[in-house]
Amino acid sequence: MQFWYDWALFVQQMAGGLLIGDPFCNDLRFGMRMLRKNPASLPWPYLTLALGIGRNTAIFTAFDALACVPRQVKDPDRLAIFSSSRSTRTNVKGGFSYPVYCLLSRTQ
Repeated sequence: MQFWYDWALFVQQMAGGLLIGDPFCNDLRFGMRMLRKNPASLPWPYLTLALGIGRNTAIFTAFDALACVPRQVKDPDRLAIFSSSRSTRTNVKGGFSYPVYCLLSRTQ
């Protein structure tokens, strides 16, 4: 019992000398009393937080491995995008077929 009282006084001093009757101190003492009554409820918030952090880490790692890795090409500065300016009926710009690409690459 003395430990909890000393701990509450320490928190009071760290909070800038709040009065014992302050609502924050009352809430803190109420929380300590509830943890003392039911200590089995203590690990659940930590477990939930750990699972959330682990899930976010796994998702970011997968995203980083798939999308954020630079392309493995010999000379990335020489990459170019070829497309036609002619639009189709659906207003989507069309690309080139491989024979047209070969014809264009020979003309340069």
